[in-house]
Amino acid sequence: MKCGPYQCHVLETGTMTFDGGSMFQSAPSAAWERYFAPDSQGRVTFAVRGLLLCSGEAVVLVDSGCGSTLSDKLAAAYGVDRSRDSLESSLAAAGVTPEEITHVVLTHLHFDHAGGITVRRDGVLQLAFPGAEYVLQRAQLDAALDPLPDEAEAFITEDVALLAAAGRLRLLDGPGEILPGLEAGVAHGHTAGQQYLVVHDEKRPLLFPADVIPTAAHVRFPWFTAYDMDGRLAVREKRTLLERAADENHLVIFDHEPRFAWCIVEREGRAFSCQDHPACR
Repeated sequence: MKCGPYQCHVLETGTMTFDGGSMFQSAPSAAWERYFAPDSQGRVTFAVRGLLLCSGEAVVLVDSGCGSTLSDKLAAAYGVDRSRDSLESSLAAAGVTPEEITHVVLTHLHFDHAGGITVRRDGVLQLAFPGAEYVLQRAQLDAALDPLPDEAEAFITEDVALLAAAGRLRLLDGPGEILPGLEAGVAHGHTAGQQYLVVHDEKRPLLFPADVIPTAAHVRFPWFTAYDMDGRLAVREKRTLLERAADENHLVIFDHEPRFAWCIVEREGRAFSCQDHPACR
């Protein structure tokens, strides 16, 4: 898929299976179960996606999935499964090696978005993309280095410390252009300094909203998740982003939607709907 100066690849990096209600904290189960059928233990399997953007000058990885270095306890608690899809297999399918990645843009440092930035080689924890510049909002790094108690489990302390000390970080202080045709926006409801990405294109820009809009069901309803640090702010930020997506005809790629990867957002009065893109089928 071509968008602006980039060839764009959606990367399937695995799945997570955990309590469905936690993704729809503000909604009764009867409402969200119409979209996501839970198992006998109330769990739902969600996608974990990243994005690969390739141009003549740059090979950009946006988010890295859960990776291979999670503790057994954390992987079991969230049902992390990389047996069918992984970051490594998806990059290989796109014809890209880790050494060819020039930039790693992290929407935020929660383990399901940044766990893949590290690997263990001969028992030593190392950055997985040795030639890359890592791009992150400064506010998110600060949040990860000194996390709130109810967010601490989402950050992998060793990974954050390694990234902070590696000398490969470009820290941003708000929205702006990361590379030609690639814009970062900032939202704070899910976690301080989360960034979402817009790839500019004259006909149809591409939006990667990360956990501002984690699934297509979050488009239609004012739902927030149990993992949002400020649910009310998260809903306001989501609405602002949905307005932009509808007005500017964005193709929206979801990081956690299990049914399809992307859609086009449309207005329905004061609400929004999600029309799944034919290429998803």
